[in-house]
Amino acid sequence: MNRKILITASLATLMATGALAQTTAPAPAPVAPAPQAAPATPATPAPARTTAAMHGEMTTGKIVGISIYAPTERAAAAPTTAPATTAAPATTGSTAPGATAMGTSAPAAMTVSVVTDEQWRSMRDQHESIGKIDDLVIGQDGRISQAIVGVGGFLGIGEKKVALQLADVKLMRSEDGTLFGIVMRTKQQLQDMPEFTASRS
Repeated sequence: MNRKILITASLATLMATGALAQTTAPAPAPVAPAPQAAPATPATPAPARTTAAMHGEMTTGKIVGISIYAPTERAAAAPTTAPATTAAPATTGSTAPGATAMGTSAPAAMTVSVVTDEQWRSMRDQHESIGKIDDLVIGQDGRISQAIVGVGGFLGIGEKKVALQLADVKLMRSEDGTLFGIVMRTKQQLQDMPEFTASRS
């Protein structure tokens, strides 16, 4: 009887061991390493935008705010020959000489004359500061057509705005780089002009 119990116990143990062996999870399969991403090629830098000065161009921000000088009454009564100047070509906006603006014929290039200190001292004896360029008028063709000059007043009080054709403002640059404009009308003639009123449309 003991022998029968031992055999039964042995069989039970073997069966339990087999069942455990079947329920054990199989060993995981080796995982292949993730493929390495190819090194990124450096992006080609965009070509640098050349500065306007390299093309003789000028932004409107350089023109708005410059001082305007007019001949004094004495100089207007006895005009003298203006000193010779060295012209440095510059254009308004991004329209270069020979190019077209919005499908229209090319505007004449706006030039900036460079004056020496001696020439500027001579001109100051015959010209007076009458105001500053407050704004610019851009026509429907996309070109700057007029300069709005604030004449007279003090610290903007009592100032009268008049519109001058841009061609009537001679732009000059002194040796220290200061940009200014010269007009051929006297301060009184400018003050007698009709006042500029911006369109509301």
